[in-house]
Parts: sequence; structure tokens; C-alpha cells
Amino acid sequence: MTIASRLLAPALALSLLSGCGAGLTAYNLGSVDHTDTDPVVLGPVTVTAISPDHGPVDGGNDVLISGSGFEGDVYVSFGRAEVVATVLDTGSLTVRAPYAGSDATVDVKVVSDLGEALVEDGYTYGEVQDTGDTGDTGDTGDTGDTGDTGDTGVAPTGLVGGVVELYRTQIACPDCFGYSDDLFVGSVAGLHAPTARGWTDGYPSLGRCVENPDMSGPAVTFQDVGEWTYLQSGSSSISLRKTTGSNGTLYDAGALGPSAYLNNAAWDFTVNGGTGGGFTLDDVLTSPQGFDSIEPSDMLYTLPDLAFSSWISQWGQEFTWSPSGGSGTFMITVDIYDDADGSFLGQIVCHGPDNGSMSVPSTMLLGYPSFALVAVTLERVWVDEGVIPHNGATLETIGRSGVIGTGTLVPF
Repeated sequence: MTIASRLLAPALALSLLSGCGAGLTAYNLGSVDHTDTDPVVLGPVTVTAISPDHGPVDGGNDVLISGSGFEGDVYVSFGRAEVVATVLDTGSLTVRAPYAGSDATVDVKVVSDLGEALVEDGYTYGEVQDTGDTGDTGDTGDTGDTGDTGDTGVAPTGLVGGVVELYRTQIACPDCFGYSDDLFVGSVAGLHAPTARGWTDGYPSLGRCVENPDMSGPAVTFQDVGEWTYLQSGSSSISLRKTTGSNGTLYDAGALGPSAYLNNAAWDFTVNGGTGGGFTLDDVLTSPQGFDSIEPSDMLYTLPDLAFSSWISQWGQEFTWSPSGGSGTFMITVDIYDDADGSFLGQIVCHGPDNGSMSVPSTMLLGYPSFALVAVTLERVWVDEGVIPHNGATLETIGRSGVIGTGTLVPF
């Protein structure tokens, strides 16, 4: 559950509708459309060289990829962007680097009739300049700015004084939950008086599943720090506008387009007003990448006549995903509903490393009725923090990228 859904939106409610369905449309979460159009793996594909392996953020330069197995239909992607490949022979091809718009390092993937090869961090947007290194040495003087923060006499307190979240969630069956859209990208932020309870304290500890955890966060009143706050990553910027409600003043950027969310990007957070006169925390939030595959894949059918067809075993269900890895963690949330009237029955939340596989135990699933309906949220979670200069409190940040699928509990 996102901070936004806790504070700004009602709980996910199940509505049973009729219609026709298909596979999930992928947007920029990666290809999660599991159909027979996926290439059949018959033999090896390798990438031995990418030349050049860097270029301008606007793209447009020619790149030679060398390797083997470039046979049949060949597809190449830079990060989530698929590009046209010109195959020279079975061991070489050329592509034109796509537009990025900001400094970034992306994976390069080659897919052919023989399989696929992935080069992690295979291409870098933005030139590496020696003068930048010299500038970094000069920036040691800038550490005086950090010292200036220290000059306020405020040391880190260990208390929590705010939260920022950037999220991207795709719902495989929006009609099942009464939504008109299937992709939600947004951000929410709030500053408050320092408190001992943090926004991630309710998460299950790593490697554990918890039934009906309290993930509501601290009871606080959010403070007015001006009309806007901002997230920025390279040339990309998200403006969060002031919204006032029963919890005080939050800063919200909901209903963003898919391109507003960047995979594996570090974001600065800026406050222009309020106590202390504003501040910027550099690289304080990271937005994790999406998925290339999720199993069971039939959780991802889009409309109710095909939704809920995925069997979720009450004797322990394993979920897998790819790619895996990174510095974040992974969270699976199983929301369980009565199959007759759609009423909410309970929730199981599992938290673990991003290693590509996680199981929900039978000891919890057997406590619910067989053939109950479930919504399964699989999401990468990247938690970080910074210190608010004027009071020494911690600003917690949460980056999320997730998919919500559907299934049915079965007693086998």
C-alpha cells in the first residue's frame, strides 16, 4: 500500500463485472504480455561488445552490437525502449540509440529466434568528462555547504520528520476494482513534526510474511511549506502541489503520464519554504525498475471473464519475477475477498530480497475460504532517507514499481 493510498484514496474495493479480456498492456513496466508471440529459446544468444557503449542523452548515434545468435526476427531494447535493428550477419548488428533525455545507464537486450542476451548497464547516456572529475575535487569546497547545515547546530536526531513517495502501479484488471485507468503514476510528500514512528515501521521484517499488518504510518499533522515541492532527476522534474485536508498539508502529483516515471533513477527533493527557509536533498529517492516477466502469468489477464483464472494454491504459492536484483527489496501483498459478494476478508504481506522468487506460506493461506478471490500486488520497494537540515529529523523516501494481478485460492 502506498503512502498516497493511505492518505488520499479509499481502500481498493472489488467489483465483479463482465466483459472480455486479454493480456496486460505493458506501458513502461516492461513486457508482461505472456502470449505465444514470445520467442522460443532454441540456442544461445550472446553479446560480446557494444560500440560505442555511451552517447548523448538525445540519442540518434549509431551503435554496433557484436555477439552471436542474431538469427531470424531480432529485437533490441535500450532499457524499456525497443529500437529497430539492422542485422549485418549472425554475429553483428547496428541500431540507433533511442532518446533518453537525461543522464542514465540502461540495460541492453538482444532477442532473436534463438533466445535472448541481456547486458546489464550496457549503455550510458551522457559523456564522461575529465573536467567533471576536476569539478568534483573543487566540490570539496562545496562540502562547506554541508558544513553550513552543521553550523545550524542541528545534529541528526533519529526521529522521522517527513516522507516522500514516487510510485508506479499497473492494475491488470481495472474493471475488477472499479477503475477506468490501468496505470497509476504519481508522487506524494509531507513534512511533519519529528516523531519516533517511521513510515516503514509497519513493513514486515525482511524474510517474513505478516497477516493484516498495520502499515498506516505515524499519526501526524502535515505542515505547510509553500505552494510546491519538487522531485528532479537530471532534466526530468515532478512538481508536487499543495493539497490541504484533514491530515494537514500534503504535496501531491497524481495522474502523471507513464514517461514521468524513470527506471533506476535517483531523485533530488526540494522544499522552497516553511521553517528553515527551504532545502534540497540530493539523490534522496530512487525509483526502481519494472518487470520483464511475472509468474503465474495468468494473474495478468485484464478483464473479468479471464481475470481470477490464475490458481493460487492454499498449500503455499510461489511467485517469480524477472529481472531481479538491485539494492531495493520486494513486497508481495495478497488481498483476499469473498467470492460471493466481494467483501474484504484479509491481507497477507510478505517482504523479502529482490531475488526473483518468494512464497506465501500455507499456514496463512489455509485460514481463508477455498475459492476466495485475491488481488496480488507484486512490487519493488526502494527505501532511503536524508536528514532535514533545520531540525535534524529524517526524511524517509520510498520508490515503488508494481503490478496488481488477480487469482483464486484453490485447495490444492
